[in-house]
Amino acid sequence: MHISQRALRSFVICFAILMLLPVAGTAIVGTGIVTLPLFFFTNTGALSCKPGNLWFGKVMVGGSNVLSARLSNTGTSNITISSVSVTGAGYSLSGLSFPMTLGPGNSAQFQVIFAPLVQGRVDGSIGFTSSASSSTLYVSLHGTGASTGVLSASPSSINFGTAGNNVTQLAALTNTGTASVTVQQISASGSGFAVSHAALPWTLASGQSATFSISFTPTAGSTSSGSVSIVSNAYDSTLSIPLTGAGASAGILSANPTSNSFGSVQVGSSASQYQSVTNSGGSNVNISQANVSGSGFSISGLNLPITLTPGQSYTFSTVFAPTSSGTASGSIAIVSDASNSSLT
Repeated sequence: MHISQRALRSFVICFAILMLLPVAGTAIVGTGIVTLPLFFFTNTGALSCKPGNLWFGKVMVGGSNVLSARLSNTGTSNITISSVSVTGAGYSLSGLSFPMTLGPGNSAQFQVIFAPLVQGRVDGSIGFTSSASSSTLYVSLHGTGASTGVLSASPSSINFGTAGNNVTQLAALTNTGTASVTVQQISASGSGFAVSHAALPWTLASGQSATFSISFTPTAGSTSSGSVSIVSNAYDSTLSIPLTGAGASAGILSANPTSNSFGSVQVGSSASQYQSVTNSGGSNVNISQANVSGSGFSISGLNLPITLTPGQSYTFSTVFAPTSSGTASGSIAIVSDASNSSLT
């Protein structure tokens, strides 16, 4: 074909594909003055894996976890997978034999096992070497080797019920696993809850226990919920103990009768009447004092201090023994920790 100077001519170059490989070459035009590079790409298989990342979570040292994945040929040509490489301590692969061939649209399932040798995070990968367009396909692996120490709490939850004053309960932590556990932190949350314990950290050998105190200081008439959180290097690194409790209504002290009239009493003699005080509230009442005023008045049978539980009553005597004629008046002032701290 002759091309005149400064003329343009088009032409077609034909290439017959003989093998499934990328091919490059040159076309020489004229007498070697012009060389055209030629590139030809064949349609090859494409290898993919689902999922492309495998997350094993926490696995006890000495134990194992198995996850499945699937290789697929998403191309239009056969793929030969010649070999596989696995990195990361504790990871291994099963379910495939190499070399293997996947036809277009075909797939093969395999399993990856994570059997950690030590505690801590372990990352790794699987590399599949094949004749696909991307010669090596990588699958990421992630897992954490966990302690074989297992921490349990007794009781597993605490209900303080309805309380009027500070209440304390003991709780025990036990290492039910096979490796030692270090307890690093014990803390309480929720209104009125607190913990008391020996200095941390604690190290508990397999089967060993340790106790600590949980207290509840209620607010009258309110309900509280919270928890105790224990942080350790056990398999379950954060252990929680749910807490509940309610504050009883405050103690209320009432008198019956509310007043005493002795009428006329002869000088030199005495008269007595019964007097009762009742705790009509929801919390204990502690009576600490009873002060009597007025000439000739006294009380008998009230041995202080006394504690009245909710609904409880106490009866004593009031005495009038006049020392002179005329009208006399007085009172009894009862001092307590009730909401009405002074009852007259």
